Amino acid sequence: MYYAILFSQILDFIPHLEFAHIINEYGGDRYVKNFSCWDQLVTMLFFQFRKSKSLLEICSDLATCLGKLVHLYSAFQ
Repeated sequence: MYYAILFSQILDFIPHLEFAHIINEYGGDRYVKNFSCWDQLVTMLFFQFRKSKSLLEICSDLATCLGKLVHLYSAFQ
């Protein structure tokens, strides 16, 4: 639980509205159906802080905690 609070505080340093403005300005989410630029940023930061070593490790971890990702996603909206 402590890690979720710490990760939330780290994400608070990123100005979400400014990030969204830049994405809209350059069309970063133009053809996105499910996984937006913000989702990718949060995911990559999370696994960077977890010190994941490979893309396979990230994919397997995402697959095993798919139900928990819904709660993580809603916490940062």
